[in-house]
Amino acid sequence: MSDQNQVNRRSFLKTATGGSAAILSGCFSAGELLAQEKEFEIPNNRRSQASKGIDNPYQIDPKVLNRFDESEVAINVTPREVGMDNRTTSTGRDNVGLLSYNRLSVPEEIANIPPDLDDPKQLATQAKTIAKLAGADLVGICKLDRRWIYSHSQRNSESPDPPIKKTIEFEKVEKPYETDQKLVIPDRVNNVIVMAMEQNRVLTQCSPSMTTTCASSLGYSRMAIAVVMLAEYIRGMGYTAIPAMNGTGLSIPMAIDAGIGTCGRNGLLVSPEFGPNIRLCKVLTDMPLSPDKPIEFGVEEFCKTCKKCAIHCPSNALSHGERAWSGHRHNNPGTYKWYNDPVVSG
Repeated sequence: MSDQNQVNRRSFLKTATGGSAAILSGCFSAGELLAQEKEFEIPNNRRSQASKGIDNPYQIDPKVLNRFDESEVAINVTPREVGMDNRTTSTGRDNVGLLSYNRLSVPEEIANIPPDLDDPKQLATQAKTIAKLAGADLVGICKLDRRWIYSHSQRNSESPDPPIKKTIEFEKVEKPYETDQKLVIPDRVNNVIVMAMEQNRVLTQCSPSMTTTCASSLGYSRMAIAVVMLAEYIRGMGYTAIPAMNGTGLSIPMAIDAGIGTCGRNGLLVSPEFGPNIRLCKVLTDMPLSPDKPIEFGVEEFCKTCKKCAIHCPSNALSHGERAWSGHRHNNPGTYKWYNDPVVSG
């Protein structure tokens, strides 16, 4: 790290206020961050005991699989089908407010300093530690597979009105930007940091009830804090960061690629530590990062015979059958998996 960069970043740290993770961008050496990371490890060994790394976590038909349109996500389709306004979650908010594609609190003179650390292993350690400091229970890193990025962002999310959409495109540009027709991500953005937050298990088990809604809402709040803080840290290090909760792309396949878990019959990501009782969010970045391997720990074999989720689903939305290559229109075809009916359209 150059003396000039050191002075500029550390001067910023001394004068910055608030809880932004930009403050953390120069606080720790890689060794100090690694020591911090030890304090945030899950206090059991379930992951190493239960799982093994694999190279190909799913089967894909490349002739069928295309990028999915966010307007076809169940949470967006349901309001149109039943005429209900339900604007409560985090789709359609790409590049809006705290989920801006560009810096929030990092001063321009700091963000514009060229990156002075480019070691993928060190940066992965730092990014994971910042993510855990920001509230993530699990963190994984993967290369960005653009097939998981939405083809379109629905800007009037969860609305009964016809969808207002913008395409999501990659271009050889220096910074992300938005026009009336499109959202643009720099072409060099090629990594994803995926975070998982455990939901309160007791509250979740009260479903369906307002009590369970509290668990879900708390999960969304934690997601927002984590993606904003991690994105600001990355920007403070001189790299581009695209924060996303449910928006921008499909979180589950990204989480599978990042080694956080695998997909079950219920259509949810299942992790060794918390099962499906998690919320997922992610940050896309051009920061060079060492990726994690996808994992396998017997979920698909278990789900073939268990079927408890499908049997007890009150809306009969979950599949009792075998995995397939396509299903209901609110699922993206081309992946071999269980296809459920999240809208129960009959």
